[in-house]
Amino acid sequence: MAEGARVDSIDALRQFKVAIWKFQEAAAVALGDAESEMHRVLVWLETEQGAYWQGQIRKRQEAVARAREAVRMKQVFKDAAGRQPTAIEEQKALQAALRQVAEAEQKLLNVKRWTRALQKEVEMYKGSVQRFATDVQSELPAAAAHLENLSAKLDAYVSVQAGGFGGGAAAEPSAAVSEPSMARGAVALAPSADDELARLLATIPSAEQRSAAAPATEVQLHFPPADAGVLSALSAAQTEPAGDAKVFVAATTDAATRIFLHRAQPSSEEDSGWSIAPADADAPRPWQAIRMADLLTARPDLRDLLALPPGFSALIDQAGVAAVFDPQQAVWRRR
Repeated sequence: MAEGARVDSIDALRQFKVAIWKFQEAAAVALGDAESEMHRVLVWLETEQGAYWQGQIRKRQEAVARAREAVRMKQVFKDAAGRQPTAIEEQKALQAALRQVAEAEQKLLNVKRWTRALQKEVEMYKGSVQRFATDVQSELPAAAAHLENLSAKLDAYVSVQAGGFGGGAAAEPSAAVSEPSMARGAVALAPSADDELARLLATIPSAEQRSAAAPATEVQLHFPPADAGVLSALSAAQTEPAGDAKVFVAATTDAATRIFLHRAQPSSEEDSGWSIAPADADAPRPWQAIRMADLLTARPDLRDLLALPPGFSALIDQAGVAAVFDPQQAVWRRR
């Protein structure tokens, strides 16, 4: 059985939640600034610098043409004394103009080369920070919301203890609390059903585990048949996944006495969102991926249960379905 949690300060949870929100905001701004700066430099190279050096090449080629014409004029016409004038200065000007054209052409080649290099670096950067960006956008807000939920539950627990449980006379401090008063002190809390749900949700496979799951055509699931009558009491819309969608099953599920089924938001058409794992263990590994059609062929009794929408979960023990949860709480429990 899970042990109680010792909570010394509810305010610490709230302060931690605020710190998470501040970090999320700062990280989101930093990611946005980095991407904006890379995009600005890339646009500068592709448009401004490219256009500038193309224009320089045209101007310098015109200067070369003028220098060539000056050399030709010196070579064609004679001076007043009938002598052929020297064109040394004009030749020097022509060579300088040719060097200017070569420089501009090399600059344009450099712009194109560095544009390609920067485009590649930008793609590599986006790939390297994708997981962090996903955590910033989704995981951190979810963690802050979870802390807010825990704080509210602890406040409610403190209120119950302060007023005396069950409506009787106020309980002695030693009878309800093993430490000083919980006004903002310490208390030992037994895990509630919702606390257990939070623990179970922490064991569902991550995106990396889903990608690494070994394909399987059959899995051993020895828990009792799902009771279709349970689902008739629910108002959740049925959304059965496609037959080719994958269901992720922990390799240790066949030996478990309690099973936790959860449907996350599918990441693609190939993902049903469903995972099946032991309920009395930490995050199980490895995972297997089986097609929904293959799973339902072996366990057709799961069809209605696996049609629950994303966010729903179910807990099954040796007596059958024990509870069904929506994203926040239990919506059905076995009496």
